[in-house]
Amino acid sequence: NSRTIRAAPALSADFAHTLRILDMERTPSLTDLSGLSGCTALEEASFDRCTALTDISPLSGCRSLIALHLILTPVASIAPLA
Repeated sequence: NSRTIRAAPALSADFAHTLRILDMERTPSLTDLSGLSGCTALEEASFDRCTALTDISPLSGCRSLIALHLILTPVASIAPLA
């Protein structure tokens, strides 16, 4: 399916530094968050029911992140964010 989302899109630097809330719930094919690595202002992100998502390490650069929703995902550890 050409409408399947497998990766979070890379964001322009201006947008990445101002994005505060991201909701990508119910995106079952999502596997790659590397496009979000520069979102330094991101405070809340939801990936609930993203059943293919296993690696959240690209979010380690999101220094403002205070809420992360991972309900019904196979993410085993949030250690990369420590």
